Amino acid sequence: MKSLTRSTRLLSLLICMSLLPFGQGALAADNIPSAAPSVLNAGFEEPVTGEKIPGWSLTFGAGYSDMSYEVTSADAYEGNYSLLLDDRNTSRALGLESDPFPITPGAQYIVSAMMKVERSNLAIYIRYFDADGVKLGETSNWLASTDGQWVRNSAFTKAPDDAVTATILLYSSSTGTGRGYMDQIMIGEVQMGTFEQIGSVVNGSINLTGTVGMENGTHVMYTVYKGRDDVPTSFVVIDVLTREVLKSYPMPGVESAWAVEVATDGSVYIGTHYNGGLYRYSPDDGSFEHIGRFGNETHVWAMAPGPDGKIYAGTYPNAKVYEYDPADGQIKDLGRPEPTEKYVRSMAYDAERNELYVGVGGTRSKVFKMNVEDGTYKELLSGLLPDGGESYAFPYGMKFAEDRLFVKFSNGDLLVIRGEDEALEYYNPDGIGIHSETVVAVPDQPGRVMFTYNGNIYVYDAASASISLVKEVMDGHNFHTGKFVELNHDDWPGWTLVASGRGGHIVYYNPATDRADILPSHYSGSPILIQSIHAGPDGKMYVAGYMSGFASYDPLTGEISETRAIGQIESSAIRDGKLLIGAYAGGRILEYDPNQPWSRTNPQPLFDLRSHGQDRPFAMVYAEDRDELYVGTVPDTTSLEGALSTYNFATGELDVYSNIIPNQSIVSLVYKDGLVYGGSTIYGGLGTDGPAESEGKLFIFDPETKSKIFETVPVAGRRGVTGLTVGPDGMIWGIAEDHIFTFNPDTRTVETSISKLKRYGSSTTWAYGFLRTGIDGNVYGTSRGQFFMVKPDSMDFIMLNGSIGNYLNQDKYGNFYFSDNSSNLWKYTPPMSEELLQSLLDQGYEKGWIRQQGILNSLQVKLKNNNLTDFIREVQAQRGKHVSEDAASLFIYLAERLVNYK
Repeated sequence: MKSLTRSTRLLSLLICMSLLPFGQGALAADNIPSAAPSVLNAGFEEPVTGEKIPGWSLTFGAGYSDMSYEVTSADAYEGNYSLLLDDRNTSRALGLESDPFPITPGAQYIVSAMMKVERSNLAIYIRYFDADGVKLGETSNWLASTDGQWVRNSAFTKAPDDAVTATILLYSSSTGTGRGYMDQIMIGEVQMGTFEQIGSVVNGSINLTGTVGMENGTHVMYTVYKGRDDVPTSFVVIDVLTREVLKSYPMPGVESAWAVEVATDGSVYIGTHYNGGLYRYSPDDGSFEHIGRFGNETHVWAMAPGPDGKIYAGTYPNAKVYEYDPADGQIKDLGRPEPTEKYVRSMAYDAERNELYVGVGGTRSKVFKMNVEDGTYKELLSGLLPDGGESYAFPYGMKFAEDRLFVKFSNGDLLVIRGEDEALEYYNPDGIGIHSETVVAVPDQPGRVMFTYNGNIYVYDAASASISLVKEVMDGHNFHTGKFVELNHDDWPGWTLVASGRGGHIVYYNPATDRADILPSHYSGSPILIQSIHAGPDGKMYVAGYMSGFASYDPLTGEISETRAIGQIESSAIRDGKLLIGAYAGGRILEYDPNQPWSRTNPQPLFDLRSHGQDRPFAMVYAEDRDELYVGTVPDTTSLEGALSTYNFATGELDVYSNIIPNQSIVSLVYKDGLVYGGSTIYGGLGTDGPAESEGKLFIFDPETKSKIFETVPVAGRRGVTGLTVGPDGMIWGIAEDHIFTFNPDTRTVETSISKLKRYGSSTTWAYGFLRTGIDGNVYGTSRGQFFMVKPDSMDFIMLNGSIGNYLNQDKYGNFYFSDNSSNLWKYTPPMSEELLQSLLDQGYEKGWIRQQGILNSLQVKLKNNNLTDFIREVQAQRGKHVSEDAASLFIYLAERLVNYK
């Protein structure tokens, strides 16, 4: 359907998008290009004649009834009309293209459109053509649903050298079903920043569990390696002696697996997420198959082998128990032992008594014993522990061995229950705990099992109900599961403990020789999803992976370091040349010295917040004037009550202010003029029943009085406040879901608020938006698939990339780094100009980076005269003398960019 318009207008708009120094507004008139490209009917206000929209033609989608376009008065950003695209076809594209307009070969352009996307994604393209009308190339930018808001979608591009004309294409892809309004098409010649895809920085092998079996007389490890990008998640069979990969089976649609078990008939079963699937591998014939799904469950957290080849599974989010019987090929729902918890986190089976143990948790631990014959459950902890297990979030791991049930709780406490009478044999919260997932029975030593604690090997002796150290292991791993086997090798005589370790490693310990090794398998690994990005004290950027992995990128050389195995890093700060790191789980705060080799003691722990019920340290800021660190956390899975913690380096004093914002987590912090500004989210620990509050808060904490002195809701009805930063105007900038706001610290009021981003979805959301002030005086940000810029003087919002943009940080040279919502690191370098460098020289003198007026004057003259070579030489000569080290690095880097640009 096409609708008619009522008026005419020719729109020729130029956006001057140079990123200007502090205090500058727009380009001077003599810097505006004299021949700005024109787009006919760029606001869709000209009258429609028949089916023809003046200045535009249907390039994609003609003849399909499930695709339509029209000029409509139903909504408009400016004027009376806009263009509506409505694509309901899942295999064909819909696109409306402008008439060609002349451009300058080799020039840089920005094209943009105001868009209100209601469904799926819509794009703006600029397409280039030579004198014969042959297309030479195109550049696009996509925009997802804008939640009822008009948002400017922009694409930056450089015209090919042979291009003479260009067109604008407004487009919905062949696989998408985009619907939305478009208005105010704009094009202008600009000085443009550059995007660079650095690629995968964090790489490695992530396996969440593994188990030992035997094939054709060879001891093997069965595990699942997490995939990413072009490397699929795969089930892998590894020779435990040579560590070579014997077999590998891709698992499309699978994220990873927490459960891998060998059944009594020798079959290997794998329970996966997020598809809640059951897979089977047969060592006899090498077959691998997907059996089915456990109802509507998304995660299989635990499995245990039962009689006659059966396998039991425990799931999330409904904490159900399932049985798979290979005799009839059926997956049977055995119900939910506890109606309020969400996780069956662990399982163990007593073959002699035909009893299944089920560990349930999320907010409080419960252990049930299930009679497999009649399906009845009996809860055990309430009669054994003082609080019935309610102080623990999970029974994290379980193993039935030596006629005993061994339970590892979520904080590492160990519980031992006798199988014969359900009596408590061992429980000592103040003693040695267990960090391996399970225990391993020691051959020929009844009642003794081995496990790890802090990577060292310990043994539990049932006869004395005691724990003793067996072996201190340098850089030891806390294994998943393991088994004693005979490797029949001179290096490993007799029995050897072989266990699955983190990061694709295999743990070995031989009691006869007292030899312990932690060796990597020869699996090639895969890229790892980026979890956070950090600026280091050494000028490098540090990138952390989801679940594991930590690597650096050098902005000057492009060198990417080896990926180090470490837990999931959420936040960081810099103190005294060291990188302070906040790691999940248990709210661990570490100190890393980049000038020293990575080792078991580097990073070294400073403190953790596990005993305070805190889990994920998403926010961290260091106050140099007080020598104090401030940490904002999400609580563990039992609670909605996050915390603000303060740590004084001089005294070693740690103060934890739990529930400082009632029933909310603290996910963003910034420090300014002696006060800490914090942002909260209504979401608590993962697995809790849901938010108790409805709006995220901005608050102020006074470290001197150790009290919260102010709180407010910066944007009504928004569930979180993230991305706090001090802007170039001295305001506190932040993101409240779809709003970017500024807060005046003097009047303690929200001064501006613009709605340009996307709202939260229905799932738990902690870290969402990130903001950083550029050296050009503009504010840059990301928010789950968007990379944007805001001009502080006008609050003009520019979408630099509407398809990718997650996490954000800035190196000391002014470059920005973000992820593509996957494993690739991207770099954006803002445009460079002599005006910007002149402004930075002035700022450098004001801030004491340049220590003599004469040096400033000399550098300014060289820059004004375009004598960049002598400028660089003088900075190098004064480096560390009258020009600070960091300032010298910045000035030289930017001057070299100007040389290359010219």
